[in-house]
Amino acid sequence: MLQASPSTGAVSVRRRLVILSAILGLDAAQAQVAAVIAAVIVVIMLVIARPLLLASVDGVVARARGVPVLVLGVVFLVALGGVAAEATQAVGPYCCSGSSLHLPARPTDSPADRTSA
Repeated sequence: MLQASPSTGAVSVRRRLVILSAILGLDAAQAQVAAVIAAVIVVIMLVIARPLLLASVDGVVARARGVPVLVLGVVFLVALGGVAAEATQAVGPYCCSGSSLHLPARPTDSPADRTSA
């Protein structure tokens, strides 16, 4: 990664695991684990999709039909937690690189620039 130093103007090349050097900031082994976890979560969501829809629309009818609404809710929350945990690995480098950017701010309007009506 090329990195410019504002104080010296020098450009240094650093090998780091960031967005510019590795896709999504993950190496190959981490990407494989993330893909397996994503596939498991997709299968879980496909299995619980219809009962979850019924429980979301009308929980009383779902309970009457024998849908384990509480277990379904817990499974959905665990799947959602897995998605959030995996997404953090991919989105985290974007957040870190975005916070290190120092963009010039837009100058504010001063009272001297205003014209009186």
